[in-house]
Amino acid sequence: MSDDKLKDLQKRIGDAQTDKEPEPPRPAASLEGMDTGMRILTELIGIMLASGVIGYFIDQWLDTAPGFFLGMLVLGIITFFYKMFKMTKKN
Repeated sequence: MSDDKLKDLQKRIGDAQTDKEPEPPRPAASLEGMDTGMRILTELIGIMLASGVIGYFIDQWLDTAPGFFLGMLVLGIITFFYKMFKMTKKN
């Protein structure tokens, strides 16, 4: 192997060792937004389901369909938006 080829190879090896690759994103930082999104989705499903079921059973008990069902759903929606506002205001 000639001196020129050897020097060129050493130069390329040195350049490759000094080149820094960008750091990959940290998993904890990238999952933080997903955590908030999953909490909001869980709150939405839980509040809407619970308020709907409570309203349905009150309607069945008092024979007032669909008054309490719709009223409880509206109350559930208001509650959800209030909780979502509090969750996102904290962060």
